[in-house]
Amino acid sequence: MANANEREQELLNYYQQKRIKGQLTFYYNRSKESGGMDAKLRIVSGILMLVTGGLAALITAPPEGSISWGAVLLVALPAIATALLSARNLYQYETTQYLFDQTYKRLDELSEMPPDPNDPDLAEKVKAYIQQAEEVIAAENQQWLSSVDEAGAADDGGNSANAGG
Repeated sequence: MANANEREQELLNYYQQKRIKGQLTFYYNRSKESGGMDAKLRIVSGILMLVTGGLAALITAPPEGSISWGAVLLVALPAIATALLSARNLYQYETTQYLFDQTYKRLDELSEMPPDPNDPDLAEKVKAYIQQAEEVIAAENQQWLSSVDEAGAADDGGNSANAGG
């Protein structure tokens, strides 16, 4: 019986090191990477809006004392379009970020509660533990694929459902 428990403990240790810790590292790195990308994109889009708005105002400067509605439209319409697109992308980013963060938390909690190596039913406990971890990972994967499919449907006019065949 001790030999079987040792093998189950080895399996558990291997699974924790190779699967759970690997997935935790992936979720952590992905959250960190996308957070940095989000900050850069916000800064660059803000600078682009300022530069293009300023150029549009300078190029279409009206005679003194009047308002050029063309210049107002040249500045306002791209700004509104950019704001709407940014809001959509921010929502998608926040949804993905939340998904990674929640999965990280659930998997981290699970990694902190491995089965007791001295449990007489260690084989069953290890099997249940692995199944529970795989369910967490599979649920995240399914939600992520669903959100990507929804984003693709919005980006390509609804044709993404036909892309996979």
